[in-house]
Amino acid sequence: MAIGAGYAYNPGQNYLSSIRSDIVDRAYRQNVSKSFNGRLLGGGVYDFQTYEVDFIAKYRGWSLQAEGYYRHQDVRSRDAGTIPFDPATALVLGPDVDLGQAWGWYVQAGKYLIPRKLEIATRYGVFDPATRQRDDLIKEFGLALNYSFDGTYNNRLVIDYSNITMGSGGRAPDRQPFESVPGFGRDLIENRLNVQYQFFF
Repeated sequence: MAIGAGYAYNPGQNYLSSIRSDIVDRAYRQNVSKSFNGRLLGGGVYDFQTYEVDFIAKYRGWSLQAEGYYRHQDVRSRDAGTIPFDPATALVLGPDVDLGQAWGWYVQAGKYLIPRKLEIATRYGVFDPATRQRDDLIKEFGLALNYSFDGTYNNRLVIDYSNITMGSGGRAPDRQPFESVPGFGRDLIENRLNVQYQFFF
């Protein structure tokens, strides 16, 4: 069994769009969006404080793993100072939005049905990117089946299924609100099935 905790302080993270600042380039903004932080874009220069705890235990073929985190998102400034923000140059300009904080957690459990050969696992997680917005939770449920051909992780087949539910509600900085658009706030559901063969040498 193991228990861990962590803290990170990331000051002065510039999430302003190219309209407001030349610090943030397109590639950076795309990477931010891919990491599920896209709603922060255009919100300002942030100071982040992130708290994390994790737990893992194994006992006679059983495994349990869990992790949780909380991120405090403090807006230091809404102008990076490199290029003055002129609302007339904005392609889309929405009202000021208070995103609040972000938090998330997951729990994963597994059991060897055949010792060192066949393992089944399940996972459930929740992520809230903006506590002061609604209908925007991201939830994941997953099942996995792992078969080891030689009793190690060097030669195995992994089959996993994930059901991901993403809430389409909530607002974001510098974007017009979409409450009047049909479907706003409804869950978007994605089902994934992955088959992977793993071989190490």
